[in-house]
Amino acid sequence: MNIAAVAVVAVAAIVADAIDRTMYKSKKGTAVPFFVPRVSGDGDGVSKAQFMNIRIRRVRQEDIGFIYEMVCDLEHQRLNRREFNAVFRANLNNPDVHYLIAFNNDAPVGFGSLHIQRLLHHTGAVGEVQELYTSPDVRGLGIGKQLLAALRRIAVKKKCKNLEVTSNRRREAAHRFYVREGMQQSHFKFVEELSGDADE
Repeated sequence: MNIAAVAVVAVAAIVADAIDRTMYKSKKGTAVPFFVPRVSGDGDGVSKAQFMNIRIRRVRQEDIGFIYEMVCDLEHQRLNRREFNAVFRANLNNPDVHYLIAFNNDAPVGFGSLHIQRLLHHTGAVGEVQELYTSPDVRGLGIGKQLLAALRRIAVKKKCKNLEVTSNRRREAAHRFYVREGMQQSHFKFVEELSGDADE
């Protein structure tokens, strides 16, 4: 590696350390520029710095295709598209449901949803994160953290008393993420799958 290349790598590492996770607001959403140092396999230190420009905004009708693919990947199955579309459209018009989508430049890379309910046993509103997804190729870069923070801000603005999330037992990495974000495991969830005519 020549002197010029060494200097470029050194400057990139210093700048990455200085602006990592720096937040700023844009008119189109929350944008977060940061450098992610990559360490090569042969131990020679930082080999490159990848610049990302993350923007989070509310979901629009035209995002439905991206959201469908993300939720199918999250659930590890192909969901019924007609039924999915009906729920998506209904929730998009529901003031108690908040959908956010994250972009890296122009590419969709994450999705988060918040459902607000007013519950007697909480004597107030509670926000529940129903879906939180980041694309596999950008996991570990802080996008999930940014989406959760944006959903939390909505819950605070809506005067929710709690922010809650239910996560499948097999998603151990997700459990560790929520604990790191300050959440506590406090409940068990019991599920019964219903089918057939309710009058039967």
